[in-house]
Amino acid sequence: MIPGLIKAEFGYEGTIKLDSWAGFQSRNGGYGSISSSEDFDGSCRLATGGDMADNNPEIKDFHIKAYEFTIKNQELIKNMILEYLQKEYKGLQEEYGYDDEEKEQYMPDVLDISGFRKLIGLSNVHLLNVEKEGIGYVGYEFGCTWDNEHGFGVMTHKDRIVSFGGADSSFLTWIARKDIEPIEKETDDSKSEETDTQNKTEIIDNRKPWWKFWK
Repeated sequence: MIPGLIKAEFGYEGTIKLDSWAGFQSRNGGYGSISSSEDFDGSCRLATGGDMADNNPEIKDFHIKAYEFTIKNQELIKNMILEYLQKEYKGLQEEYGYDDEEKEQYMPDVLDISGFRKLIGLSNVHLLNVEKEGIGYVGYEFGCTWDNEHGFGVMTHKDRIVSFGGADSSFLTWIARKDIEPIEKETDDSKSEETDTQNKTEIIDNRKPWWKFWK
């Protein structure tokens, strides 16, 4: 079983402590808001099901394996997420378009991944009801200084980023299901190459609409 999880109205809920995220912002308030001015100790909400939690849940083996992978590889996963965020950060700065004074407050330039410690905090970890190769998908939901309303989220499968975008990117079941759908084989080589290119860039395309739709 997964320590500390108890049955809730929908799915199971509890807490998870990921020491690798200690020292970041404390974002355990509602909708990932700041809950304390003190540094985060790595404890946040853990829940099963994402947006497809039900009132008759089960803890399945793939949930347990996903949890164990998350605990064991937390430093690797943290660095993977932060490195990806850093790669996308300049584009995010341009999309939000803060003026110089606001930019310094909400989205200052970041020289390396350690610069995100004062800008983001982990608020929720989601163990989704979707699995691949016997291990479930895991979503990481964050609060951030540049978008207090929508935050940002990352969905992973083991040590791979599946989706990056608004907070809902961490818990939308259809994203995980889409990831496991087989790509239809094209008889025409050019169509196959085009499809492959689209799939490789989809992780970025999935990110861009979130603030445009919600603003």
